[in-house]
Amino acid sequence: MKKTMLLLTAALCLLTLLLPYRACAAVQTAYVNGGDADRVHLRAAPSTEADSLGLYFTGVPLLCHTDPSAEWVYVTIGQANGYMMSRYVYSGPEPETVPIVQYKGYVSTSGGTALYAAPAAEADTITALKDGMLLIVLGETADHRYYVYRDGLCGYVPAAAVTLEGRVEEPVRCGYAAPELRTLEPRFDAVLFEGERFWHDQVSAYVTLSELSALYDGQPVAFPVYTCLDVDRDGDEELVLWQTVGMDEYFGFLVLDAADSTVYGYEVGYRGMNELKADGTFSFSSSAFESGFGYARLDGRFGIIAVAESCYDEEEIRYYRNGEAIPEEVFRVLLEEQSNKPSASWYPLVLAR
Repeated sequence: MKKTMLLLTAALCLLTLLLPYRACAAVQTAYVNGGDADRVHLRAAPSTEADSLGLYFTGVPLLCHTDPSAEWVYVTIGQANGYMMSRYVYSGPEPETVPIVQYKGYVSTSGGTALYAAPAAEADTITALKDGMLLIVLGETADHRYYVYRDGLCGYVPAAAVTLEGRVEEPVRCGYAAPELRTLEPRFDAVLFEGERFWHDQVSAYVTLSELSALYDGQPVAFPVYTCLDVDRDGDEELVLWQTVGMDEYFGFLVLDAADSTVYGYEVGYRGMNELKADGTFSFSSSAFESGFGYARLDGRFGIIAVAESCYDEEEIRYYRNGEAIPEEVFRVLLEEQSNKPSASWYPLVLAR
């Protein structure tokens, strides 16, 4: 849980005094290597007694957020975070030496299914999958979703919608391809790779990415993917980092905005900024009766400028477009139009050069 604002500010002041200035710890690309076992547990905590979050086959790519030479490593596989014993993680210079274990799976539902972006029921759909399609199965989560690969895309499929049919004879080596980041605004580049401090709106203090863990009782803070969008409609793109804290894969986002000579960081909860679209708009929800979509206001504090929203007022739900009252049916049409917009493209973020 977050500390109170007073405690957070005090913690940051103490960090500023006591911690040496240092760059953000680099995230390394690595691979599962189970040795004699063809699959390895992803754990909820660094212990063999901790709950299993899933089983992943040898050869599956992952990201290491902590020292891979320690006994346990905090890792990201797809959109799942957890701990894996370092003896089952290969982070050396010859990844081609790691064997690959993959299984064939065929979509086996008459109506087909979907390839989902995350292992959750409410996750966004990447693409539709038709009955009979071949999938390469890379692992299975504890709640029975297969982590799969198809046509260059990795995602999740309900295990009940797939029939396994043995090992892949000629496995495909798929990995985290770190996108070229030279086109990022130089000040974003400095925050990501050079340990530059930015102004964090939640604590009203300058921090580095590597210092954020101290704000959450030492839980690991990771940014597995990113996108660049103009979320405040000022003509310049902001850097949106998907932020995870500990086991919470849906903690929210960190929006970095380069304004004047300062980089401002705005922490946004998942419900406050979800279903990001390519045009920078996003959905938000504070309750079952209050939701909508719009864009951001970034002026030292994060705010939302609603394009369309529903509000619970005096025991009645009212609907608005750009601040003016509208009928519910118009609101529903606007929501459908928003839902049909192209989604933002997310890319793996490897904090290393």
